[in-house]
Amino acid sequence: MYQSWQRQCLRFFIPLILSCAVAFLAMHLLQGPHLGPLFDALMSRMKPLAASNELLLLDTSNTDNEKASEAVNIIEPQDAATVIISLLENNGQAILIESPVLGVSIGLPNENSLRREFNDEFALIERNIRSLFQGINMGTVSAAQSQDYLWNLINLAERSKERLLGAVVRRDTAGELLFVRSSAAFEAVAGGVYQNGGREIYLDKIPDADGVIRRIKPLSYGLQTSRYGSYAMLRNAFAKKGDIETRPEGGHQYLIFSRAGQMIPLDSQGNIILERNNEDFKRLSLSDFQQASSGEAALTAALKQAETKGYFNELEPENYPTYLSDWANNLLEVFLSQPNPENLSRWKESRLNFFTAVDSLLKSDTEKNLLLQYEGESNPGELNNVHSIFASIKEEFKALQAGRTKIHNAVSGSFCVMGQPSEAEISLEAANAILLGRAICPASSFWLIIVIAASALLTTLILIRTEPGPCLILGLIWFFLVGLGFSISFILSSYWIDPLIPLSAVASALVLSFMLALINQIQANKVFHAYYGDAIPATYLDFLIKNSRPPRKNMVEYAKVAVIAVRNSQIEADEIALTAKNSMQHRAAFQKTICNAFHKAGASLVSYENDVILAVFGSPAERLYIKLSHQGSPYNDDLAARGNNSPAVKAVGCVLDIIQNLADAAKPLRFGLDIGECVFGSPDETGYGAFGQATACARILSNLASQYQAKVMLSETFAEKLDQNLTRRLDGKLHQNADEEEPFYELLVT
Repeated sequence: MYQSWQRQCLRFFIPLILSCAVAFLAMHLLQGPHLGPLFDALMSRMKPLAASNELLLLDTSNTDNEKASEAVNIIEPQDAATVIISLLENNGQAILIESPVLGVSIGLPNENSLRREFNDEFALIERNIRSLFQGINMGTVSAAQSQDYLWNLINLAERSKERLLGAVVRRDTAGELLFVRSSAAFEAVAGGVYQNGGREIYLDKIPDADGVIRRIKPLSYGLQTSRYGSYAMLRNAFAKKGDIETRPEGGHQYLIFSRAGQMIPLDSQGNIILERNNEDFKRLSLSDFQQASSGEAALTAALKQAETKGYFNELEPENYPTYLSDWANNLLEVFLSQPNPENLSRWKESRLNFFTAVDSLLKSDTEKNLLLQYEGESNPGELNNVHSIFASIKEEFKALQAGRTKIHNAVSGSFCVMGQPSEAEISLEAANAILLGRAICPASSFWLIIVIAASALLTTLILIRTEPGPCLILGLIWFFLVGLGFSISFILSSYWIDPLIPLSAVASALVLSFMLALINQIQANKVFHAYYGDAIPATYLDFLIKNSRPPRKNMVEYAKVAVIAVRNSQIEADEIALTAKNSMQHRAAFQKTICNAFHKAGASLVSYENDVILAVFGSPAERLYIKLSHQGSPYNDDLAARGNNSPAVKAVGCVLDIIQNLADAAKPLRFGLDIGECVFGSPDETGYGAFGQATACARILSNLASQYQAKVMLSETFAEKLDQNLTRRLDGKLHQNADEEEPFYELLVT
């Protein structure tokens, strides 16, 4: 499709500028904390990030007295204290408690937090009621089972009531006191205890518009400094990495760990974009600690029962397991009162001595000796007691040792996050990113600008000369390739250039280019029709519009053509005899009939005025059509050539067809034919037309035809192209100013 250089400039600069503006707006909206589902979809295809073995999730959503589907939003202080004391014993480094602790973290909540707690609790009950009725309706819950489910709902409501009561009234119970003391002791000797509901958190969680948390912001100790304090949760645990600060590096902001030489990329707002891991963290359930605590209590009870029965009389009093258990509890109280490494070591040693003593007791001959003693006394009741008590001690000790081993292997040296997985895993992922030094590297503003400019520029260059249909198809293909390219780049490199930013540039450039191409095509078609009008057949015109261009204003083209001038001798008589209206109707009918005949023959109309219509064979438009459409051999421009491919032969054939087909309508028609080189152009005054001696001579010959009583008059040049048997020579003055007679010919029409 032809375009002037001005239109090409418009099709280049308008999409380029406007698409860049749209993309800059998209960059402003997407560069901040607005990642979204596309980020998640691409992240799921990346190589999974390994889960650090130093991290541990303490899951509170599945406990002994709760079903897995019944999420616990508030942690009992006794349970939290049990976990902290277990971490102290097993060398845990730090613990972050995401869920609030009953009566401690949420002692006197404000209206908003209290409303949130009520909403959470009643939503839990509502979900269970809906699940029950849904199960009954679907037939998965029988009538006999519904009673059990109802009692469970009642118990759930009672537990919710207790938790809500604890949210309103601060209770100074033994469990709360133990939690406070154990937390202080843990903070003094280990990595600290940090509560989501009460004290500082080591990061700010920034949810995106869809509510999903995909990035975190480390807390700083002041807005005016670029240095970050150590993370609260990891304050002691990460001390080996050195001071933490932010520093620009290569157009990016990085979180720098000075001693470890570790750099974690940040976005423009100082956030860490998390690289999600597809592997699970180490995980323990709160029920694991509860079972260990209850198991130890059951073991101690069985040991005390054995002591009261005198089963430890063979042992020294200081080696009694019950004595060692009480001694360990006393040392725990000492440590909680005076938390320091020395008291912690003494308590842990006493705990080890207790379990060693129980193990030694079970491996010794104590049970065997007691059985022999009571068997000799023929006392079957005591024999059963010995069997029962020692079986209980063995069973409880075996289960306790298995649970303690499980806890020790998971807790030792770990950073623990306690809470529901939905809340706690994001903290684990943030800590995992810091431990591994892995995070998504976001593109800087400079590179985003380069990407936007390049995308818009390439799109406009690709589409600048295309028509609307190909523009749309090619643009969509390019749109798909750009999106795929940036998506694959992120998957392979973890360098985040949001594909939506360059795609916004491509999409806007595509839409604008398509609209401009459509406008240009519509205007070009109008201009084409205005230039050519009825100068060539409609079928030619449609083809040329798709494959060529109209001549520009004042541009001329040369061609050797055969000219046909058709004059209606009846027009002047009609103007005298008929009314103006009827005369005009006759003239219009004459022009329509002759134009249709020329179109059908493939001639190009170049002029029609009053009683004369001019058409040519071999015009530039006709030659271009033949060349592009491959519908015939090119015209032979040798004026002396003869044959069916000659413009002269085509012109004679056209005239004979008109005379034969129109019959009565052709009686007043007179034809003048000449051949020669003409100039074709499109000046504003006349529209598309042909100018030259051949056109003037054809007009004259059509006028002379009436004087010589001839139907078709030929110039001498034209007659030379035909068989002499078809023509008759006539002599006379072809031009008024000629001194000599010029021969012209009549075509013999039968």
